[in-house]
Amino acid sequence: MAVLTEYGYMQGLNFWVGISNVGGGGFVLASDGSSPPYEYWRSNEPSGDGHCVQSVKSEFFGWNDNDCENVVDYLCEKALSGASCDAGWQELVAGKCYITGGALMNKATAEAECSGLGGKLAEPETLEENHAIYNAYFTDLWLGFNDQTVEGTFVRDSDGGVLTFTFWGHNQPDDSYGEDCVNFWVTAAGWSDENCVIASDYICQIDAQTNCD
Repeated sequence: MAVLTEYGYMQGLNFWVGISNVGGGGFVLASDGSSPPYEYWRSNEPSGDGHCVQSVKSEFFGWNDNDCENVVDYLCEKALSGASCDAGWQELVAGKCYITGGALMNKATAEAECSGLGGKLAEPETLEENHAIYNAYFTDLWLGFNDQTVEGTFVRDSDGGVLTFTFWGHNQPDDSYGEDCVNFWVTAAGWSDENCVIASDYICQIDAQTNCD
């Protein structure tokens, strides 16, 4: 399902999404006719303008229906092959398995949950990994970063290393009310610094080649 919304947003793209209602009825995946795993319509959409779906770049991006004959950019996706993760985990990028908790909790509890599974809170290091997480789960998630030691200097929880890749949402980080932990903020398709005690879902990461046989 070509729903690489976050990547398209960063690139400033309007692009076709692999969803349509060409056959009438509700919108379904073009690939297999099943219902989309999530929907992200803009306000007052779908409006009946067409049978195909376009992701639109704006301050508050999202989808709208459009005439399928219109000329719009596109993004493609391809499933990974040779996955080597345990049941319930997903190999979103080569060599790494991910799983979400499916429950809301503070960051310390989320860290303990990931540790109990033999992993750690996810620490996306590249744009590819970042948008793979976003598109797979599409919900607010604790990540394994913080600036608890030096305000404004965000480091990895696992080893204290300073981040070399970031993907902050609009006007983030803002350290509002002492926010020292990092959450994947789905509304802005980017990261946000958050108070470590708020309740959020979380995502764990583990190395596929050594722990997901």
